[in-house]
Amino acid sequence: MESVQRLFYRAKNDTDHDIEAGSVKEVEKIEDIPAGYPRFSTFMSSHPSFQVYRRFSSLRTRDLLIKQDRLAVLEEKLNDLDRNEETLSFLASCRRDRNVERQKVLSAIDVALREYDATIKRNTEILKLEEARARPASALQNWIAGNPCIARSETGFLQHEDDLMTLFSSEDGTTMYLEGWVEDKLIRLFSRSYKSRCEALSRDPMVYIPRDSLVVHIARGLLGLLAIIFIIGPVIACNYLESMLSRLIVITASTTLFIGFLLIGTRAKTVEVLVAGAAYATVLTVFITQQ
Repeated sequence: MESVQRLFYRAKNDTDHDIEAGSVKEVEKIEDIPAGYPRFSTFMSSHPSFQVYRRFSSLRTRDLLIKQDRLAVLEEKLNDLDRNEETLSFLASCRRDRNVERQKVLSAIDVALREYDATIKRNTEILKLEEARARPASALQNWIAGNPCIARSETGFLQHEDDLMTLFSSEDGTTMYLEGWVEDKLIRLFSRSYKSRCEALSRDPMVYIPRDSLVVHIARGLLGLLAIIFIIGPVIACNYLESMLSRLIVITASTTLFIGFLLIGTRAKTVEVLVAGAAYATVLTVFITQQ
């Protein structure tokens, strides 16, 4: 059986304590679950990042277009009925309208509009979901390759990489990226020592759960170091520069890098980026002025 490479989970206890019996029960392994969808769904539910599914963007668009065209046809029928109405008083009052055909069309329009509006709202919610990241999608593919318990045709949805969405939304994309990078480095450089800190979720030696938040702490530490460099680095550089022009160049370059980091590495809004950049440049400018 092939092992799943670079697959990790956040800390969990591998055992449950039975208070009444005073014993320790071992948590059921993935391999103990019946093969097939029971095992596959258990694996996918083991971590929020594995909640990866197809968006079916093309089908949703086609469905919406069909409902839209259905409304357009009904609209045209209604317009024809209005233009060809012989009793003008029917058009002046809906209470006195005795045109049965128009009533049927209006009822059909009401039903079609409800379906159309519901589809728009549903699609809007789906489109808000983030695109699935390559890392969890790749981990699922690796696990399926090593555990062929599902029909190949029914796991083919993972091949539609451009149409995958995730139910797991991370508020900080930069931290998530750093966590993945740190995991890869720990596995590559300290495989044995890192594995000793982990608790196996399954009998596959390459599927395990970190017992603590080591990866998270290291990632946040790196992010904090980067913040210190952004804040203290220009100050130290300007302290060794006597020319005002050189200091202004340092401030301009630092502010540009800072704003670029906010735009690329975070989900900050445009106004938030502008405010943060202005505050950052102001602090550095005040420091230079005092010097």
